[in-house]
Amino acid sequence: MVEIEELASILQHFKENSTNISIHVQPNSTTLGITGMDIWRTCLKISLVSSPTSGKANLELQKYISSLFELSINDVSIMSGTKSRKKVINVNLPLDIVLIKLEEIMRIYGS
Repeated sequence: MVEIEELASILQHFKENSTNISIHVQPNSTTLGITGMDIWRTCLKISLVSSPTSGKANLELQKYISSLFELSINDVSIMSGTKSRKKVINVNLPLDIVLIKLEEIMRIYGS
């Protein structure tokens, strides 16, 4: 089980009602979903089915994050790492709400 302090370490307050999440993606996977936390890289690990060509994996990641947090895809943006596996995603939610939702998500996914 992931500790709340570990979850908090991957989050950064960006602006009012806006939070950045550090993510490491694994494109070309057989399944879409959260695979856990990478404590050493201080990020959330997510596998993606799409290939990283033509922005397909980035779009899939945005759609997946928006569905997890029940947001519009327009409320999720990639702040850095568009051509890297290590990304910073911004969600238009306050940090405390993101932390609570992430804790619930991690409990559901058993990570």
